[in-house]
Amino acid sequence: VRCCDCPDHWQSNYVAAAWISPRLSVYDVADNHFDISYEDVMVSVRGEYPSREPYGDGVLFVTNGAPSFTKAYTVLGVDIENLYGPTLSEYASLNASFGFPITVTTNLDNATELEFQSDVLLSNGVFKVAIDDATAPFEIWIGGCWTWDDDLCENVYHPPFLLVDGARADGRHFTVRQWRKLAEDRGYGRYLPFYILSSSTGRCDLVFSYVFDQNGSAIRSAVRRRITSVNPPLLPDYDRDGRIDASDVSAWIDGRLAYFWKNDDKFKGDDAFSSSSALNSGNGVVDGRNDLVNFLTIGVDVSAFASRWSALDVDYRIVAYSSGLRNAKLALADIQWSQIGDAAFGEDFDIHGNALHEAPIATLGTGTNLPPSFVALSHTGRSTLFVEFPDEQRNDSLYLRIYSKSDGSCLYSQAMRLHVGNVSGMIGWLNLRGAAGGSDGVPTRLSTPDWPAGAHGPGNVVFVHGYNMAEGEETQLWAQNVFKKLWWAGLDRGFIAVQWRGNEGQIAGTLTPNYYRNVQNAFQTASALSNAMATVQGPKWFVAHSLGNMLVSAAIQDYGMPYEKYFMLNAAIALEAYAPIDGITTESHDNMTPRSWTNYVDRVRATHWFERFPEGDGRRLLTWKGRFSGVTKIVNFYSTEEEVVNNGDGDWHTILDRNYVWYNQETRKGLWPMMIHEYEGGWEFNPFYDTVTGSWQGNEYVEQRYHMNPTNAAALSDLQLRQKPFFLDFANPEMYSSSNGLVVASNYLYRAEMLAYAIPSESFAIGANPLPQLVATDLNFNMASLFAYGRNDLPENGEATTEMHRNWQHSTFVQRSYKRTHQLFQTIISLITEGEE
Repeated sequence: VRCCDCPDHWQSNYVAAAWISPRLSVYDVADNHFDISYEDVMVSVRGEYPSREPYGDGVLFVTNGAPSFTKAYTVLGVDIENLYGPTLSEYASLNASFGFPITVTTNLDNATELEFQSDVLLSNGVFKVAIDDATAPFEIWIGGCWTWDDDLCENVYHPPFLLVDGARADGRHFTVRQWRKLAEDRGYGRYLPFYILSSSTGRCDLVFSYVFDQNGSAIRSAVRRRITSVNPPLLPDYDRDGRIDASDVSAWIDGRLAYFWKNDDKFKGDDAFSSSSALNSGNGVVDGRNDLVNFLTIGVDVSAFASRWSALDVDYRIVAYSSGLRNAKLALADIQWSQIGDAAFGEDFDIHGNALHEAPIATLGTGTNLPPSFVALSHTGRSTLFVEFPDEQRNDSLYLRIYSKSDGSCLYSQAMRLHVGNVSGMIGWLNLRGAAGGSDGVPTRLSTPDWPAGAHGPGNVVFVHGYNMAEGEETQLWAQNVFKKLWWAGLDRGFIAVQWRGNEGQIAGTLTPNYYRNVQNAFQTASALSNAMATVQGPKWFVAHSLGNMLVSAAIQDYGMPYEKYFMLNAAIALEAYAPIDGITTESHDNMTPRSWTNYVDRVRATHWFERFPEGDGRRLLTWKGRFSGVTKIVNFYSTEEEVVNNGDGDWHTILDRNYVWYNQETRKGLWPMMIHEYEGGWEFNPFYDTVTGSWQGNEYVEQRYHMNPTNAAALSDLQLRQKPFFLDFANPEMYSSSNGLVVASNYLYRAEMLAYAIPSESFAIGANPLPQLVATDLNFNMASLFAYGRNDLPENGEATTEMHRNWQHSTFVQRSYKRTHQLFQTIISLITEGEE
């Protein structure tokens, strides 16, 4: 019977905690503080503050007011905790076997930081740190830091060091004094931050314990935390080998930046030069395959998390903190990580079924949640992120973060370091226009601030443009286009774009009538190119287009410019310049001969005038035959579907059409109007050998001129032809002087002028034909057949509507963003890197 509220007066049994140390707390099964109970009850005792002496804290229990028993405790309190998020016990509640995730790395800059916590106040005993049950190599490192030294009165640096190697089964032991000294040296007292590293994916248990042997009785406290290392879930194709793989994990571990460029293009669709006034980055859609090359591809692999953490518990989010990266735009694609390098040129799709080259894109903003359908693709290796950067943002980071749905806390974070620059700053520029009297263009700058030498392999790919390239925006756009395509094909070298005066006489920035003058300019610039390249360190691979091959070949042949390989694209040079015997065939000889000269023997032609002179005479050099026979290590990319340097057929063709341009200039040498050059050499008959008759027709005397017939022309002696050629006289009369002719013709620039204007070739152009000397080495590539097109290469409406869309023509390699052009650049890259590991 309860007579009052005083427990001592109740007529019933009870148990109570009569005295509790301030360092201890007693809890019941409901996790409430325990004071008294009138029924059987289970209680637990927890330490709140560390004990100062062994067994120095206890609890007295009383039953019905009488002392029952006393239990002595030593409060130690060791733990391993997360510094910047939920406790490790919370991770265990999500998935005990997975535990706390870290990103695989051997780099302290990328490593996850945790903390050993110790409230041990006892002066004796031993701490132990160990890595247990490991399925991969793990290490524990203590980071470097600066602390103030009172004795030295200065800051002292303590370098990072390896605390525990997972291969060491017994871990590492420290006395209390050693442990405290270690923590205090780093300014932390009883708390010691550390880094956990792993060189491969796997799991382990981190064990932190304390043991004190007191009169044969062990006082101990220990904590065990599960750690799982996973590959970085956000990975670009660092080495641009076309896939996300272990090499990219290694690059992330090494702290490598992902280099890319902002999208400031205006080009639409599949035509590299079909532009509008609006920037492509200003709208919410991918503007065709040519725009897709401006999207950085990133593989997103969250499968390790998705297989262990319930989708009901977590959200996956792409996050940026800088304002520049928040302007980035994203497309989520269903693309294999093993085929990521082909995505910009293929027919891949986003996760909503849109063709990727015209897919809608969304601004990143403060962050973008990854939808469950995209997360699910991780298990199949197909979750790929495409990112467009409207702004430059150097040395920044894009993050993949995983958040708890229950409280919004961040459970995991991985930073992918980025350097988003300007594509022009990734290219070295060499302006040689001044070597031939030109001006303007991009100022020479061989440094590449947005693609520094340390970010790629040794050496440079050097791109040389061709004829009729305007010195301003056009030349830059071609160079940038070639760079981007090489980049996507796996470029791991520097890139230098050469500007030279290949457009002298250009009208309105589009038409350059005087091709011959620019052939001269190529020769005139050769020494400057060779000299400039001598200042560029490392190996060099030359890629030249059309007439740019004249410049590169002259620099190699005449000035000894060193190079590793030389890639010819649609070369506008006669085959005989490299293959003086096999380069000329019966077909080319006949078709490169105007009809009016068909029956005349070769020896009276301008092409063969050099044969009338002995070796050592400068006039012996006035031939295209063997002009570049010393140039080797060539890879020839030609096309049998060429229109500009296609093979002549012996007929006359309009001079204003792109078709037969090179053939036209060869077969009209000596016949062009004076506005282009003085009449000399070539295919004009010398009037000296003409027969002139006349008759009066009414009041007008009409002169009739007849060329010497082929039989009589063949009978002309070498002496006669040396003194008065059968073709139109050279403008310089010194050419016929026995004493001065050999000197005049030896002049480098005069020789170049005569080859350009007055000496035709009898072979077809390399750009439409294989080089004979390369046949046995398989280094002739007919782009029309080898880099075949298909559905992916058609215009946006799916039909090949024009010849340029159907055929591989003179500028297809730069104007089209097709799978077939990608194959070309992949071939170039493979030949640059062949033999490398």
